[in-house]
Parts: sequence; C-alpha cells; structure tokens
Amino acid sequence: MQQGLYDPRFEHDACGVGFVARVSGKPSRDIVEMGLEALARLAHRGAVAADGRSGDGAGITTSIPRSLLQRSLNEAGLQISADIPLAIGMVFFDSEDLPAATNQLRAAIEAQELSFLGWLEVPINPEALGHTALASMPVIRQAVVAPKT
Repeated sequence: MQQGLYDPRFEHDACGVGFVARVSGKPSRDIVEMGLEALARLAHRGAVAADGRSGDGAGITTSIPRSLLQRSLNEAGLQISADIPLAIGMVFFDSEDLPAATNQLRAAIEAQELSFLGWLEVPINPEALGHTALASMPVIRQAVVAPKT
C-alpha cells in the first residue's frame, strides 16, 4: 500500500549486492580478495544470458593507487604532476555517437569549472565475452579530470 513517498510498485529484490571495506581505510589486497570471493558467491543470481557467457556486468570497484595511475598516465602520454589532485571518470560510449559524446562530456566537465586532461584507454578482452555482450559492447574510456588551476 502506498504511504507518502513509499510505493511498493518500485520495490525490487537486491540480491547480489555486497560491500566489503576496512573501517581504517588502509588499502590492502585482502579487501580486494574478499570482494572477489563475495562476487563469486553471487553466481546464483542467474544474471547470465542464453549464450552462457554474457553477464550483467557485475564486478568490484576499488580505489586506484596514485603510483599505478601515474604509470598509466605516463604510458598514455599525459604528463601530469603527481601532486595535482585527479578524478577518473569511467565512461561507456556507443561507438556510433563517440565523437559527439566525447565533445559533450568535455564541455560538461569544463562547464563545472574543471579541467579535462585527456583519455585513458581501458584494456578489454573481447574473447572473454559472449555473443550477446560482444554485439552491444560499448567503447570504454576513462576521462582524466582535475580542478581548474
């Protein structure tokens, strides 16, 4: 029964959500390993297409150590001082709209008085994908953003 803003029509099962963290915030590999174990235990969700290989994109999110990020930036030809604070935006583009979409994103970043510094290519392995996922695979890039200086 609807009560105030609550409407039971919008209730959905949240099976498949997990959260692993260390209260101290100290990074460690064991947190990643626990996250991967939690993810592996969620295979029962049935979020796999008929091809048996295309899934729902479940995964884990982690912070990126600046030293690792700095190597990726250097490899991409982005010479950014290690003392500049950065944000990395994971972006999924439709390949047909790529030029217009990248320009729109850049304009939106700059409209927020931020600096767009460049793109990082995200390594992918298309051989790991099923036919369904491969047919709709987006272009995946990371936008490198910093405060305006």
